[in-house]
Order: sequence, then C-alpha cells, then structure tokens
Amino acid sequence: MRRRTRTVWPRVSLFVILGIGSAAAQDYVPTSLGVPAGYSGFGAAAINNRGQIVGSAGTSSISRAFLWDRGQFTDLGTLPGGALSNATAINDLGEIVGWSSTATGDLHAFIWLPVPAYGLPAGISDIGANIPASSYAYDINDAGQVVGLPSFLWQNGVITSVTTAGAGSPVSVNNAGSIVTGNAWLFAGGQWTPIGSTTTTAIAINDSGQVAGRYDASSVSGCGSPDFVGRHAYRWQSRSSIDLDPNPGDFFAPDSSAAGINSHGDVVGIAQCRGTSFGFVYDSTNGMRDLNALLVPGSNLTIASAKAINDLGMIVAEAPPLGTFLLTPTHLSARAGNVNAAAGLVSDVLALNGSTGTPIERRVEVAPSTALRLSMLAPPSNPGGPAPFVLYAWLGEPSATTARRLPRGLGYSSLPTPLSAGEPQPLGIANNVGHAARLGVENWPHAPTSAAPVVVLRLSRGLRQTATFYVQGIVIDAAAPNGLAAVTNGIVVVSR
Repeated sequence: MRRRTRTVWPRVSLFVILGIGSAAAQDYVPTSLGVPAGYSGFGAAAINNRGQIVGSAGTSSISRAFLWDRGQFTDLGTLPGGALSNATAINDLGEIVGWSSTATGDLHAFIWLPVPAYGLPAGISDIGANIPASSYAYDINDAGQVVGLPSFLWQNGVITSVTTAGAGSPVSVNNAGSIVTGNAWLFAGGQWTPIGSTTTTAIAINDSGQVAGRYDASSVSGCGSPDFVGRHAYRWQSRSSIDLDPNPGDFFAPDSSAAGINSHGDVVGIAQCRGTSFGFVYDSTNGMRDLNALLVPGSNLTIASAKAINDLGMIVAEAPPLGTFLLTPTHLSARAGNVNAAAGLVSDVLALNGSTGTPIERRVEVAPSTALRLSMLAPPSNPGGPAPFVLYAWLGEPSATTARRLPRGLGYSSLPTPLSAGEPQPLGIANNVGHAARLGVENWPHAPTSAAPVVVLRLSRGLRQTATFYVQGIVIDAAAPNGLAAVTNGIVVVSR
C-alpha cells in the first residue's frame, strides 16, 4: 500500500495565488535567438507557422545560411565549392530557399529540403544552374513553388519566366500561387494587375491576397522639422490600399516600411525618424503600434525593426546591439509554463495520454471515443514528489486576450478568466460550466493531500462528444523563478 504523505502548505496557498490573477497589459515575451558558434551575429529573414526561423549568420568576411528551431541552429551549408549563402524564406514544411555562391564564384538560387522532395535529395540543391545569370530565390509556398530574381518561377525542376513590362522581379508567392513583384504588380489567375504607382514597392503577399509594402508619401510634418518627405507602409487588397500610418504625428515617425504580413492581415516592419528606428506591428483593430510598448516588463531591449510575422502572431525582430529576438504573444508563451525555469530549462509536467501537444499551441486532438488519461508529474526539483498542485480547466481555447500575469513572481498563465472565491477549491480541476462531472470526470481527486506525480483524470470511454477545453495550473517547485511555485504547461484538448 502506498504511503500517503502529509502535505505542508506554503504560507500563501495555491488557491490564493491563483485567485488574484490580472489580465496582462503586455503582448509579447522576447526570446533571444543567440548566435551560431563561431559567428559574430545572426540576422533573421522569415518565420513559418511552426516557429522555425531562417536567415544568415556572419563574420567580418563570410555569411552562412542557418535555420533556427526551438533554440537550435542548423547550418544549411553552401552549394558545392561555394563560400557564402543566405536563407530568405521557409514554408510550413520546413523547406527553405535562398542563394549561395558556387565554385566559380557565381551566385545561384538554392532550395534546402528536410526530406527528399520534388525529385531532389534532402539538403541543399542548386535550382539556379539553368538560369544564365546570377539568381536569388526570395520566397517559397507550401506547394514548393519558388520565385526570385531574375523574374523566375521554379516548380518541380521547371523554370518559368514571370514578368511583364515594369513589374520587376517576383518577391513573394502565396499558397494559391499568386505572385507579387518588387515594383508592386500582382500576377494571379494568369493576369497582371498593378497595385500602386511607380513609387510603390511590394514586399509580401498573404493567403488572402493582401499585399504589404511601402510607397513614397507626400511632404508631412514631423521628424523634427516640417515638410519631411518619407515613405509609408501600406496594406493592399482588391484594388484598394490602406495607409498603415495615415497620421504619422499620432504615432512616432513619418517614415515607415512593411516587412512582413500574415494570413490575418497583420503587418510588421520598421518606422524611423532621422536615424532612430522602431519596430511596429499593425492590425485592423489596434492600428499601428510600437512593439517596444508591448513587451513584458523587464525585457530591457529596444526593438529597432520587425522582420516577419507568422499566423500565430509570432514576430522576428532586431534589437541592436543585443541581436535577433523572437517575440511570442503572451498567451502562447504562457502555454509552455515555467516549471524548472530557474534551472535554465522549462520542463513539461502535464500530459494527456503521454503527450504535451504541439510545440507552440500545445494542442492534443483526440476522437470523442478515445480513452483519456491526464497525468501530472512532479517537477525536476522534487522528482520523487509529492508536489502539491492545482489544475483548472475551461471550455474553449485561450485567445490573445486571455493571458494574465500572476502575482508573487509566478509568471504568466493562459487561463481564460481570473479565478474567484466562488470557484471549486484547489487540488482538482474546475471548469466554467459547474461541477467537474460536466466534463465526464469519473475519478476525481478531491483530497487536499493529492500531489504529483498522479493521474488526475481517467475517462475510459472518452468525452463522448466534440469539445475543446484548456487545462493549466500551478505546482510547488523549488526551481521556479520565485523559488516557490511555477505555472505548469497548458494543454488544449480538442475532441472531434
């Protein structure tokens, strides 16, 4: 028979700690990407929806294409005999394009594949060998279509010229195969459409057909003197364009340029005024905002420019002299929790059927009839347990507005609503539809001596219905940032 250990609660109970959570005013948690060993810096160019980032690392004499994935750098190499390379884009399959020097010193477009595809082996391959000039690949979509300079479309080894008078070279291609060129022309459905004047530049196109870029603005007041002529970032869709900063005096600089756009139409880029620059993010609800005003407290960095944004709202930004950073929306960052964070490595302690979910969204999808087993492990600081904990569950998935900063240095949680004295007591799971049985819980650990490691929930017949709910909580952890307790990783359970 397992011996039950009496739990000694800290002076401040977990219930009190959870009960006074407040909504987070900040939006982004910065993470330094670091620099590959042997290099002096890393500059990012693109991010996909898996949070993978590509760019180049350099020294005083060379540059090399790299992939960053969850804290690890991968050297993408060069084409045979080449010394230089640069990665410019990555799709959601992890396929990367860019350019590399060759043994003759020419520059050729390349594709790098994580697994064999398109008749090519894994690794780096030359896709510019049959182009009679230097070539650069600028973008790749999920179908493996690659566009670049000089005005080419590559697909399954076939090169096609994509150009019309005055259009310039393609710079971006979306998953529908629509292409936008640097001189702001759209090629879609076999038709060319200009999307601006001769002073308009296009940077990227999203899957909704929206285009982001910049145009030369007329004289405006600001930037320390009147009649300063600058550029404005814009977003274009269906023959109409939106100036992202129509009243530059209301923001912080009259000169701005878009660098990236996601499928929701959110745009990031740079705004500047006589040598001082700021990274910005734009969305239809909030307009253009300074990213520096949206960082969590204690970030201690200045975002000078934003390079790219994915559909999850994760942003790649530059903060000289500290380097390149990944800015993660607080509600996504909070899903990882901070168990064992003081020891330098965040640990997962909550698992459903042995899984902690997808790396970023923490989603676990199951069929309604799938048996469920929710397990709570003890933190590494107390591997043998017992480790008192409290978990709560809410129907639905946390959104960008649900992250909240917990008191006493606990950090951030993605719990959708603050807990109150009316909620069920801790050391169990509560939900916003009443008694725990509403989620079909069969074995419920009510006893206050319940502690990790333990199986918190068993549903032998599954949920027996379609539903989405989120589970997260607090656990006693000596290696937490505050030395007392930590936020567990969260799990989004999707039954369908």
